[in-house]
Amino acid sequence: MSGRLKRPTHVSLVNDYLVNCDDLCTAAQLAVATRLSVGAVGACLHHLYHHRAADFVEAPGALWWFATPLQDRRIRTLKEIADGVTRKRKAGVKRPRTGFHRD
Repeated sequence: MSGRLKRPTHVSLVNDYLVNCDDLCTAAQLAVATRLSVGAVGACLHHLYHHRAADFVEAPGALWWFATPLQDRRIRTLKEIADGVTRKRKAGVKRPRTGFHRD
């Protein structure tokens, strides 16, 4: 895996274009600009909308999209754990055996 070329994801391409764009864009304009299919752009826009990274304005016959980077909820924050503290297995709880077992 280390020898493979790293490529940006479709979502990051669409998000970067929306953030750097100074105007509203339709899905068709985004597809042309990012060289993705309209279906892939639609899936990316749905993902960004779900995580509040993009929003739209409805006009007759089209949806115009714009970025909302200040409301983006895709960044995950983890709780701080004190140094030296480890998770311990719960006492008395057996984990199910998986795989092939002979009886």
